[in-house]
Amino acid sequence: MICPDQDITPILCVEDDSVTRTLLVQILRERFSNLLVARDGAEGLELFRRHRPALVLTDILMPVMDGLQMARAIKSESPGTGIIVLTARGDSELMLQAIETGVTDYVLKPLIPERILAAIDKCLRVHSLERELLGAKART
Repeated sequence: MICPDQDITPILCVEDDSVTRTLLVQILRERFSNLLVARDGAEGLELFRRHRPALVLTDILMPVMDGLQMARAIKSESPGTGIIVLTARGDSELMLQAIETGVTDYVLKPLIPERILAAIDKCLRVHSLERELLGAKART
């Protein structure tokens, strides 16, 4: 299912590996025109603060600031932001930390376009439903 505002919804991609970052951008450019791209968590957090995207895709392990540190900072500033973590490691401790941080979903590498797009669709649907719920609560 594709949300109607997907083309204008800003999406932030944070990935330190240039090959993976290029692949991710290629996958996402087919559906989204408003992409922000960062090479590490610190750059990602700066872009998040400037543009307030509804969705963040991030690698977990990166130099400077890792994806979980960035996710915690984003969630403290904007709890409703959807975050999808990308990882090559099936480390259960990292996954538990990601869940405790409040990530919406995770995708294991190597990246499979259908899996990434399904995770994004799910995250954007949840975000849309949360906005509708808040709007309904505000009207009552």
